[in-house]
Amino acid sequence: MAFLSEDALEQSLLDQLRGLGYSVLHGETIAPDSPLAERDSYADVVLKARLLAAVARINPQLPASAHQDAVRQVLQTGLPNLLAE
Repeated sequence: MAFLSEDALEQSLLDQLRGLGYSVLHGETIAPDSPLAERDSYADVVLKARLLAAVARINPQLPASAHQDAVRQVLQTGLPNLLAE
């Protein structure tokens, strides 16, 4: 049985994303302490600015307040337990 390392799995998935047209950046490039930071802390899993831009691109007919509300609803959990959410 061949051992599949975490790095090999990650590289395979990144290659698949590239093949679908996604651009892939190294985590350090968008880290909180980098000049091109896209998150306030390492605990931020979702890149909020990118999510907001995607919501606006997909729903151009809606006002900016609706875009912001949609992002807020995605990011805020209504339940104290993420598994229940």
